[in-house]
Amino acid sequence: MSSSPLLFFKLKYVSWLRRFGGMFLRKRSNSWVNFAKIIYSIFFLPINILGDILFLYKRLRPINNSKENVKKILIVKVDQLGDVLFSSSLIPALNKEYPDAVIDYLVNEKSAPLLQNIHGIRKIHSYGYFILGALLGRLQGSLLSQFIKSLRYMQKTLRDIRVENYDLILNARAHAHSITWFLYFCNGKHLRCFDISTTSFFADSWASYDLDLPEHLNFFKLVNPNANFEFHIPYEVKPTTSHDLTHWIQKNPKNIVITPVTYDREKSWSPQNWRTLIQDLLDQGFSVAICGIPEHINELMSIAIPHPRCHVFSTLLIKDLAHLIKNAKALIGIESFPIHLALAVNTPLFVLIDSKLLYLPTFSKKQFFTDGRSMIPMGHLLVKQVFELKESPQEITTSVISHLSAD
Repeated sequence: MSSSPLLFFKLKYVSWLRRFGGMFLRKRSNSWVNFAKIIYSIFFLPINILGDILFLYKRLRPINNSKENVKKILIVKVDQLGDVLFSSSLIPALNKEYPDAVIDYLVNEKSAPLLQNIHGIRKIHSYGYFILGALLGRLQGSLLSQFIKSLRYMQKTLRDIRVENYDLILNARAHAHSITWFLYFCNGKHLRCFDISTTSFFADSWASYDLDLPEHLNFFKLVNPNANFEFHIPYEVKPTTSHDLTHWIQKNPKNIVITPVTYDREKSWSPQNWRTLIQDLLDQGFSVAICGIPEHINELMSIAIPHPRCHVFSTLLIKDLAHLIKNAKALIGIESFPIHLALAVNTPLFVLIDSKLLYLPTFSKKQFFTDGRSMIPMGHLLVKQVFELKESPQEITTSVISHLSAD
């Protein structure tokens, strides 16, 4: 069983507030996000409580983790880019545990391109973005059209997954919005999720989610809930094929990567602060690579300093971005995706956060920098320092220089 009934309810409904409650109890300026939270709480929370009580008997049974006849596995990570990237640590773990099985993925439509060139994935299914986007305030355009598009995605995805007859479906998302209810209808022979997941009572086995563990260690519990193990898997970054990027790295060995743009406007830092920070780093002899995606080019250019050691990269492939970060002295970032990437390639990190979006008084433990999306432990050796958005650029520059000099 995943845990005793009393411990399970404590984990799901008390510890859930400590870790994830901030997403719902802290109001944002976006009224649609606050409305979505209210609807979620009114509709899903009672269903979760009732379902967990009615199906509690299922949690008293021993977990069947038989490896026999497991030939097709579906990893489900309907989440954002950084979390999807982090979940790819499941692939080598599953290859070790189920060496004869093929592995497919189900992700939201915006994350699918991230996985297309990762070795070990046979097929990628897409799920609509509506609910996740609504909870995070990232929907654009007509809500009705987005909702209809999402329903069509769900119908097509359900048909595509049902014909696969997966032997094992692993839902790797531990918090709202979790689609365990949807996966129940996907014709899988075995469905496993985290014990604190939304509608987790639809699954037939659970992995105990430890709120104080780094996320990849919780992922390994999904592979085998009965084992206490950790895989040590080196992350290999293939050399870039971009001549311009290679030339810039060779010419600027003392470089720092900055990822300044976030979709979440409530955890943004001002352009003036970024410009001041970049100028300070340039004055200290560092080169600065400002990275983002094409749709953010105007914002990237607005903080760039006209200087031969300052360059904007907005069209890098993921493998090229990984190569750049791997060869950097440090990464200073505000969004979880490049932070996960830096962790994977062992590059020191300096992270900016808005703590009012991450912590709840009494419930939160601040020895961990983590929110519902990042899940990066503050104690990780690569995370050199976590800054509040109210910190000045000069304070950050001083800290960066101090840490890098000490290393």
